[in-house]
Amino acid sequence: MSGWATAGLLVCLLLVATIGFNLSQWMRHRSLAAARGDWTADDFDRAMAGQGIGSDTIAAVRDELASYYMAGLAPRPEDDLVTLLWIDPDELCDIVERLFDRLDLPLPDPPRTLPAIRTVADLASYIDRQPRRP
Repeated sequence: MSGWATAGLLVCLLLVATIGFNLSQWMRHRSLAAARGDWTADDFDRAMAGQGIGSDTIAAVRDELASYYMAGLAPRPEDDLVTLLWIDPDELCDIVERLFDRLDLPLPDPPRTLPAIRTVADLASYIDRQPRRP
């Protein structure tokens, strides 16, 4: 097999794998949406407010995580960031940084290690507990 044929075969295999992965994600989110029924962003906001999270933090977390959900699927406080949304620790650090920036929170100096953040509620609670600028 020539070099070009091998490269073409690899590209085709990667394309099929990418399509398969995206299709599995779409199907997983569709079944999740069906299981959740009429759960909306307003339901999420009320649930988080019931846990004592501020409205600015709730909106920021919901907006920041929107790209990890299929359109029309609202987050739930118990959604696992790792197993459901596939957010790895480095990506979580990036999300936290963006939330600090969006909410104009002072970054810790020196930066500290994040506590155990497993769920959407854990993330919102961590962000909401941070000291605000005067």
